Amino acid sequence: MPILNFSETKKLLLEYNIPLVKTELVDSLQEAQNSALKIGYSVALKVFSPVVFHRTEQGLVKLGVKDEKELNSAFNELIRRSKKTKIEGMPMNAARRMEG
Repeated sequence: MPILNFSETKKLLLEYNIPLVKTELVDSLQEAQNSALKIGYSVALKVFSPVVFHRTEQGLVKLGVKDEKELNSAFNELIRRSKKTKIEGMPMNAARRMEG
């Protein structure tokens, strides 16, 4: 069974009017910083990979990132932890802001 990528999953959920937390997919620290300013702190960062199913257990999720200093640290730590993993970016979620 194929696994949907981030964009496909988001599109499918929105087609069925399932509300989502405001999310931006980022590929660099600069994108993460810009997105955090756009969607607002506090944010969560998660590594998105078609081969990783239990991100929390593998330390590939950072919750409650409150400011740019924490964002920089969290982003760099997730990049280090996922060096050997094929990743397709990092979804960054805003706390309690829904779309859809």
